Amino acid sequence: SDLCINLHVIDEPSCRCGSPIENDSHFFLDCNQYRDIRINLMNTISELTAFSLKHILYGDPDLNLLQNQLIFGAVHTYITNSKRFN
Repeated sequence: SDLCINLHVIDEPSCRCGSPIENDSHFFLDCNQYRDIRINLMNTISELTAFSLKHILYGDPDLNLLQNQLIFGAVHTYITNSKRFN
């Protein structure tokens, strides 16, 4: 929805799954299109810290660099595997 509402890059803020708004929370936590790949993201992050949108987007300041890099890698893999931006 940011691409539509804030940046005006796309014309429609809805998700292909039918949700009227595709925002970061929907993409990472709710969209049923990504349920299977979300499990890997959840497992990786949950081994290090609480699984939350805040940690997905910003990492965890209580973790060290290597641990935050693992979170970043898991998020990158999730985005890549979603093929959402292809």
